[in-house]
Amino acid sequence: MKLAKGHLRNIGLHTALCLFAVSVALGADDASPPDRCREILAEHHIDATIGGVTAYLESLQSIESRRAWQDQLVAKLIAQLNDDDWSVRHAAMQTLTTMPVRARPALTRALDHDDLEIVWRARQALQEIDGMADETALDQAMLIAAVCRAIEAEPIRGAASVLLDATRHIRQKFVLGYVRAALAATARAQDADLLRQAIAGEDADVRAAAIVALGRVEADAGELRAMLGGDDPMAKAAAAHALGQQGDREVLGVLVELLEADRLSIRSEAVRVLRAMTGQRFGYTAYDELAKQQSAVVQWRQWVQTSGAEAELIHPFKLDRDQFEAFYRRLTVRSRGGGRYGRTNFGLDGKPWDGRGGQFRDSRGLTMMAVHQGKTLVLRTFDTYRSPLITDDFAKAIAALPVGCFVVLGVNDEATANFNATGQRALESIGGKINLKGNTSKGGGRSHWRASYLCVGYKGLPSGYALDKLAVRQSIVWFSGNDY
Repeated sequence: MKLAKGHLRNIGLHTALCLFAVSVALGADDASPPDRCREILAEHHIDATIGGVTAYLESLQSIESRRAWQDQLVAKLIAQLNDDDWSVRHAAMQTLTTMPVRARPALTRALDHDDLEIVWRARQALQEIDGMADETALDQAMLIAAVCRAIEAEPIRGAASVLLDATRHIRQKFVLGYVRAALAATARAQDADLLRQAIAGEDADVRAAAIVALGRVEADAGELRAMLGGDDPMAKAAAAHALGQQGDREVLGVLVELLEADRLSIRSEAVRVLRAMTGQRFGYTAYDELAKQQSAVVQWRQWVQTSGAEAELIHPFKLDRDQFEAFYRRLTVRSRGGGRYGRTNFGLDGKPWDGRGGQFRDSRGLTMMAVHQGKTLVLRTFDTYRSPLITDDFAKAIAALPVGCFVVLGVNDEATANFNATGQRALESIGGKINLKGNTSKGGGRSHWRASYLCVGYKGLPSGYALDKLAVRQSIVWFSGNDY
């Protein structure tokens, strides 16, 4: 009987390990998406074909189309709850928990099903999603990333139009990198005019992605060279990237100039292209303060002047992972608010950090780990339940961090009672967007009482670009970089 087997083999969320400080290593992107990305597509019934990825990406363009796509998926997943293969049954239940609002009505109806396996798994899923909000930006971002990696790896041609439209609905920085790579892989010569239209648009992220893709499909480099002399640093960086893929030495000086750009994202793009083209490094760290990078910039400038004209350049090239991407890909976060069992656990590379109580269980509030250049700058739980003054201390701790410092947050027990606008601005300064306090318009400000929350970002990341997730009523929120 499947019911007994399901009881014996049911696997809940694994207890995450705790974070310890190690240096952030860079590595080349994999040539094909990891097995987990393929599993994610299969769990969501997305075929790795032009038809499958187009249907999914088009669902992002409006709330109505997104809901229709999710309703169809929920029906398929409910039907799989009594599949003969245990792994299929379990994967279906886990996927249902990532879209709680859309799945909850169907799961409730499934409690009256004749099949006991479906009834039992529906009940388990309903318990798991109790109090959770609809699919979070983080859940959706993980799926978009998996779709983009599949497009790049196959490669799947002809998805340029839907990818450009999808880019306008994406905020997370790490997902935009996957979209750019997928767009360059899927674009065809007949997409050149479409890409030019995108370059002429107002969305900076769309323009940058279209510029890199245009370099792949357009033989005439004149348009791209013209962009090198423009005033838009993002466009210059993207054009340099595209021309660098063709081995154009003219971009070396432009890229060195961009190492001193005001925006961290521009500096990061410039140094990654320089390293990929030349194999040189010179100790430059885009995430550190510019004043500390002058020696490395001088070395880059001297190398271009003395060796740039003759050195063998690498092209086409694969970019190193962005330092933030390299960090979160190794990270695990588990956060659970609520009562004596509420706690935060961090993990990195699957290795434990044996800190206070092993699981921060001795203090409630927001637990913060701040890591910069391989060193732990802050490891502390701020009792934002107790006093607004402690929330102010939390904000001051964030403000004192250097630009580019990686920050990981989670909740122990309860963190919202005396969380305030100062604390919210601090969250936004590391890329967070979710309102941790919740709806205060009706008084009391307790709509997120004992909520679970996690955030992975860095100092200076624009609000909305971090990995953040929230669930109310003591549900668990979870993030694992291995899923990307």
